[in-house]
Amino acid sequence: SIRGRSLQAPPLDCTINGAALLEIPGETLDADFVYDCVNRMGETSRLILDDEQKNDLDAQVKRGAVTLGEDQIELAGAMMSGNAITLPNGKVKVNKSTSKGRKLGTLDKVGLKPILVVRVIDKNGKARPESDDEISSDVFSDAVNLKSQLSACSYGDLTVTNDYSEELGFTSAQLEKISENIGAPGVMNATIDLDITENNRYAIHDAVTSKVNSLLGFTLPGPFDQVMYVVEKCYVSCGYAAYAYINSWMSVYQDVYYKYVGVQVHELGHNFGLAHSGGLNGATYTDHTCMMGNPLYSDNIGKMCYNPAKNWQLPWYGGAGAGAYKKVFDPLVDSQFSFELIGIGEYDNNPSNLPVVVKIETGTANDFFIGFNRAFGPNVENDEADNEVTLVETGNNGQSYSQSSLKAHLTQGESYTFGNFAGSGRDLVITADSINIASAPGTASVSAVLQAACASDSDCADDGIFCNGDEVCINGGCFSNGINPCGGVVAGYICIEDNDTCSQIDGPISVELTTDNYPAEISWNIKRKSDAGIVFSSPSYAT
Repeated sequence: SIRGRSLQAPPLDCTINGAALLEIPGETLDADFVYDCVNRMGETSRLILDDEQKNDLDAQVKRGAVTLGEDQIELAGAMMSGNAITLPNGKVKVNKSTSKGRKLGTLDKVGLKPILVVRVIDKNGKARPESDDEISSDVFSDAVNLKSQLSACSYGDLTVTNDYSEELGFTSAQLEKISENIGAPGVMNATIDLDITENNRYAIHDAVTSKVNSLLGFTLPGPFDQVMYVVEKCYVSCGYAAYAYINSWMSVYQDVYYKYVGVQVHELGHNFGLAHSGGLNGATYTDHTCMMGNPLYSDNIGKMCYNPAKNWQLPWYGGAGAGAYKKVFDPLVDSQFSFELIGIGEYDNNPSNLPVVVKIETGTANDFFIGFNRAFGPNVENDEADNEVTLVETGNNGQSYSQSSLKAHLTQGESYTFGNFAGSGRDLVITADSINIASAPGTASVSAVLQAACASDSDCADDGIFCNGDEVCINGGCFSNGINPCGGVVAGYICIEDNDTCSQIDGPISVELTTDNYPAEISWNIKRKSDAGIVFSSPSYAT
């Protein structure tokens, strides 16, 4: 049995959020992403989910049905013990009400962004040995830092600041309290009544939040866009360099990792709603063309930006999504096309107004994004595939939080094939036709061809499904013709897939469907209750 206290009705307000943990190279985390909930007092608890609940919640987040950092989770019948909440059996219930509860933080990714750094001191005096001035320099003013790199990657669209003022939304009372507690520009100290060697990260960051709220006289984030907690070291449930909440204001750093530019930019990326970037091997962090992979671990080496999928999501380079510098091509509409790219590293030198990202539309939530990984300017210290064309896949149409995966990086003349593109039965071949880094800006010319799978019906093999009709060649692709071999309900027969036969029926059957924007992708069937055998099916929404 589970020991703990039951959460009484009505359930506590609890905003569901995701904590993304950055694994230290060579160490192992229990999980690099966990679901937490934050109550209206700012207290955080880990959600204990069974496999079915986690898979269900993952799916809701992946398709955009749940927005982390905004939507609320129902806790009726849950059990709470310490910093953990165990939900009752069954699906996770999430409310998308207009009243979102406590606002976790601003999601602005452009303009002036006031940030506060909190140096944490525990009850025994454990704190980072660096002075407030050193910490301030590491974040705001040394050779390469969070402020300089975000400004460089965004080309001034986003500017981190530790110069707080009423023009940025601070009240005079808030400014007075901040001034009383600031030890160096953008840095304050907070002493908590906890021993960090004996407490987990939930207890520690909750204690820090409570202390800072008390010292400043307002509830975090208050007028700050982001707040960074710097802890001396991790002693309980470790393995992470830092962690941050998605679509939120909080990030937490342990040991020396707060000063590493790559870690700073990675964690703020999570606050901005960016997910991790996986590499060719399918692992979580292994896209080293992107700061959302396992980033650069250095104080003064960190000139690297994000990958094409993340750049599509961010409002930099002319705005989020399709625009002047972010183009869309649909191979199912135009089976052959080409384009020229420049890299993010030379975005400020673009007299021909070339795109920095091209989206390959699939007609599904999962799409492909192509960029030129130019190792120049703010991306000069890029860690993989310098000056190559990169192909990245991500979900949610590239518009919101979704783990991305590097599919390929191409040198001049190399190609990558997406087999059976978008279920068309045809292969999409992407080729880096030419790469020129001798020019300024450097450019990459890319072509895409959706290859024909057939020239005539005779080229199409049977798909093994009896009831969907014969396979025919349409626009170079093999598809079932959707003609019911039994004549359908109108003819008085149903098609039985189990044994490839037609069976007469005694009465009419009417099936009404409401379609989405892709009706051609809808199929349906009728099954026997006794053994779930299919007695009638249709490969399309109409018969």
